[in-house]
Parts: sequence; C-alpha cells; structure tokens
Amino acid sequence: VKNHERVYKNSVAEEVRGVLHGIEGLRVASSTSSLSVEDRGLDPAEIGRRLGVSHLVEGSVRKSAERLRIEARLVRVDEGFPEWSGRFDTDAADIFAVQDSIARAVARAFEVGSDAGPEEAFRLKGQTADPEAQDLYLRARFAWNRRTRDGLEESVRFFSQAIELDPAYGRALAGLGDAYAVLGFYDHRPPAEAFPLAQQAARAALAIDSTMAEPYATLGYAALYHDRDWAAAERHFRTSMRLDPGYPVAHQWYANFLTAMGRFDEAVQEMRAASELDPLSLIALVALGWVQFHAREYDAAVGQLEEALRRDPSFELAHLWRGQALAGLGRIDEAEAAIRRYLELSSGGPLGRTALARVLALDEREAEALALLEALEEEGRRGYVPRYEMATVRAALGDSEGALRELSTAVAERSHSVVLLGVDPQLDPLRDRPDFAALVEALELTPVAALLR
Repeated sequence: VKNHERVYKNSVAEEVRGVLHGIEGLRVASSTSSLSVEDRGLDPAEIGRRLGVSHLVEGSVRKSAERLRIEARLVRVDEGFPEWSGRFDTDAADIFAVQDSIARAVARAFEVGSDAGPEEAFRLKGQTADPEAQDLYLRARFAWNRRTRDGLEESVRFFSQAIELDPAYGRALAGLGDAYAVLGFYDHRPPAEAFPLAQQAARAALAIDSTMAEPYATLGYAALYHDRDWAAAERHFRTSMRLDPGYPVAHQWYANFLTAMGRFDEAVQEMRAASELDPLSLIALVALGWVQFHAREYDAAVGQLEEALRRDPSFELAHLWRGQALAGLGRIDEAEAAIRRYLELSSGGPLGRTALARVLALDEREAEALALLEALEEEGRRGYVPRYEMATVRAALGDSEGALRELSTAVAERSHSVVLLGVDPQLDPLRDRPDFAALVEALELTPVAALLR
C-alpha cells in the first residue's frame, strides 16, 4: 500500500509541477531540484531558499481499496502558512482529472490562470495516464541525473519499462533519448551505437508531440557530438529553448555547443541560466567548471568544482574535472589525488584512466603513463576505447605523431570529443603542427582554433 501511495504522490507532484511550469508568469523549480529536498525535514523557508521560490505546493496521498484521498496546499515560504488548501476524494482511475483541478486551483491563487483559460495551458506535454509509468519515469530521471555509468544504464531500463507500459508516453521516449546521448558523451557506449539510438528515441517522442522541448535538445546534442552539424545543432537547441525557456537541460547543452565553438562568454551565460532554473542540479554546477576549464580559466573552474563537492563530496565528475583544472594550474599532486578519487568512486572506466595517465605524463612518470595506455590498447582490441582521450595522453608525453594517429581514429569512430579540437587545452602541444591544423580545418573548426592564437 505504501508503495502505491508513493506512486500516486509522485504522479500528482510531477503532473502539477509540469502543468504549472507551462503557465506564463510562473517560475517552477525543476523536478530534479524539488525531489532533492523531499523528505529531508527542512522547513518551508529553507526549502524556498534552496530552490529560489516564494511558494511551495505540498500534499499527501492516501489510498484505500480503489479510492484516493489527496490533500494539497499552497504555502508561502516566508510565512509558513497555506494561502490555499484543498481535499479531493476520487477513484484511482480519475487521478489525472484531480491533478488538473489542483493545478487550476494553484494557478488561480497566483491569478495567472482560470477555468476559462485555454485547455492546452493545463496539459502537460507528452504525458501518460498511467501512474506506474510516470513513477518509472521519475525514477529514471533521478538515476539519469547522477551521471554515473550505472545510473545512466539504470535510467535506460526505467525509461524502457515506462514505455512498455505506455508506448505513447512521449516524455519517457524523450528521456530514453537523453540517456543514450549521455552514455555516448561519457564513452560508456560506443558513439556510433549510442547517438543514433538517442536520435531514434527523440524522433519517436516528437512523432507523438512535436511541441515538446526535450527531444529537440537531444537532437541538438546528437547533431553536435555525432553528426558534427553545427548549424543543425544550434537550430535544435534554439527550438528547444523557444518551446520551453525554462527547460534547464537545453541551456546546459547549448552551453556545451557554445564552448566547442569558442563562444565562452555566451557558454558561461547559458550554463548559469541552467543553474538558476535548476538550482540544486549538481551537473549544471559542475558543467560550468567544465566550460571554464576549456576557456583556460583554471582558478575559476577549480572554485566552481569545489563548490559542487561541498554540496556532494561523492559526485564523481566534479573530482574528474577538478583534477583536469588543477593540472592546468600545474598542481600535479593535487590533480592526481582528485582523479584517483574519481576512479575510486566510479567504475574505473577508460575516461578516468586516461585522465590519470595524462597527469602521470605531465609529472614525467612516463613508464606509469605508458602502462595505462598499453592496458587500454589491449581493451581496444576487444571493443571500443576513447581514442581522443588517449591522444591527450600521448600529447602530454610529447608523442605528437602518436597523438595525431589517435585523433584520426577518433574522427573516424565519430568520438564525441573531437568537437573540442579547437578549444581543448589538453591538445595545446599540437597546435603548431600543420597536420593538426588540417584536422581541425576538416571539421570546420578553424575559426575556433584561431581564437586561441
């Protein structure tokens, strides 16, 4: 029974949040940030401070047989009292009608919506009528936001299960596309496998509802990292932000595009927008450090990543990117410690091992760096390994010829990282070579490289 109550509670919360998010005049915290403060025993004022909101929608769900009792209230965080409250008794089958009623009541309390308003203002795009499917979707999003290999694969399973329950669940299809895209970005799956699956899922979502913002962001991500179609990538990201200016992932991924294009000031602006929209999202906070690293603002990057680690010392990527930024400052011992911490927390995949090998190379520990590379070469005989990241190690070792060979292979394998050829500080030892310049020019990134001269 408790599990059923949790399912219905999550269903009501996500539907109401999503519906209110679509109403002009309201800024609504993302589900990621909202879920992160749930059940922590925080008072309304502290929750409001963390989420950057003035009001909370609180409530409870009780189930008896096939009947539900839903209680909801709108609380002003600075005073702690409800401005509106309501009780709804309904059959479980009618839960979505009740969610609509709650959303309308809250909108009326803010004087931004009414029963006379357009129906589409109170309809969450790509939604399902199956609470179990919606619960799986929320569990998938939570796992996805961890950005670990296990979390991403878990999100694929949950999204897929939600789609099995409701094949027309557009948001779950969009989420599945996001999961595959990020698996490709972190080299957890070969890019030639991951990104086409991401595009397939995103297009399936748009076939259900072409006005959803999420699939366009995914298509932009794949156009950037897999298709290397810069114009299409920017067009998709802008479409996503036009359809939903409050979707934080679109701003974050557009910032990735702007970073690859060398438009660092715009990238920082978009990444900050993502953090403002999703203030408790660790990945948005950490990704700003990633932008600053590529802009060679190493001190700022370290500070940003340490702020993320103060919030969650176990967030893996913050350790990895902090290590890379420390290496940029020449603080090699600290860089090595940070990357080894990443390896302890993560599955010990090739991304961390290449980062460690590069730091060892910078520390003139050539034999140790080469031993890690040789182990990766052996793995490469059996499956995919990230050649771009291996190129950064060879560049640090002073093996320019080897680095260029790895980069050529990475281009052929459609490694996502090659879009950073023009801006990646790790490849600076190669920038004076004509063959490197030719590789950058072939990808139409020459203007980006010119920014660094």
